[in-house]
Amino acid sequence: MAVSKPEDLLNISDTDLKHVHGSITDPIHSVSTPEKIKKSSLVFVSTKEQWVAAVAGAASAIIALEKILPTELPKNISIFSTKNIKLTMTQVLPLFDKGTKKFPKGIHQTAVVSHQATIGKNVNIGAHVFIGKNVKIGDGTSIGPNSVIEDDVTIGEGTILHAHVYVGHNCIIGNRCDIHAHTTIGSDGFGFYTDNQYRHYKVPQIGNVVIGDHVEMGASCCIDRATIDSTIVGAGSKLDNLCHIAHNCTVGENSLIAAGFFVAGSTHLGKRFTTGGNSVVSTQLHVADGVILAGRSTVTNDINEGGQYGGYPLQPLKDALRTLSTLGNIVDIRKKLNVVLKKLNIED
Repeated sequence: MAVSKPEDLLNISDTDLKHVHGSITDPIHSVSTPEKIKKSSLVFVSTKEQWVAAVAGAASAIIALEKILPTELPKNISIFSTKNIKLTMTQVLPLFDKGTKKFPKGIHQTAVVSHQATIGKNVNIGAHVFIGKNVKIGDGTSIGPNSVIEDDVTIGEGTILHAHVYVGHNCIIGNRCDIHAHTTIGSDGFGFYTDNQYRHYKVPQIGNVVIGDHVEMGASCCIDRATIDSTIVGAGSKLDNLCHIAHNCTVGENSLIAAGFFVAGSTHLGKRFTTGGNSVVSTQLHVADGVILAGRSTVTNDINEGGQYGGYPLQPLKDALRTLSTLGNIVDIRKKLNVVLKKLNIED
């Protein structure tokens, strides 16, 4: 998309963007970094060094952090100011996002859609999609090619399912969610009974998965259905790639989960749960609201208070960082301890 004039940017809501200088005679065709400016591009600037690079590269328009704007502004460049670059990017970049426009309009001729499905207005369904009986799809939703939506699924309005997404029977996905490629929602939970002969009997997983509104899931996530009730991902939560939410779990609202996160069955994660990559939470635990985990943390016991934690065994983050910094010196500490023991004639 090309923004043809500064007023197009000023019509954006939820940002303090102001046009402070210059005008645009040519459309803005793209967004560039200060280091790699393209012709007719818009550049975001948050440091003085980036400002110098953007001006030298002759950007068509600059959105700059208000506090770094110089007194003298360059000619022939349209300048916008903002107090929050990150927030402004969330509002401006969608104007240039071709990914959101990639779904062909309407229902592709190769899609298999049950006559018993209810399809809302302005729904886009890609090639080779399968949609089962009693499925309900809200207005403005898009489903990418080769996706499978089994019977009795409900998908809200304005949700995007990218290519190769699987949604198992009876699952519910809310409004304006964004589910990326190869993600599986509603696969069977890992439930077995093992007898004294080590024979494993499958416990049928007859529950479902409920995804709240405004949830985003990265590529290749797996959300297991509950044994009886629901596995729940709360509204506003964001999951990175390769995350696994096991059966009967609850992920609280507005959680932020980095790549490679695993949580075992029947664990409750509170609201605003936040974790770095490759973290693990064990089974049947309760994690309080507002918990933040450092990357590669492992949780094996309940966390009853919000705050920052890290390491394995898990500790408050300050203690975990001290432990981590000490580990590299363990060999040297042991050598010095042996010297002390020898001088004191104390046997090891």
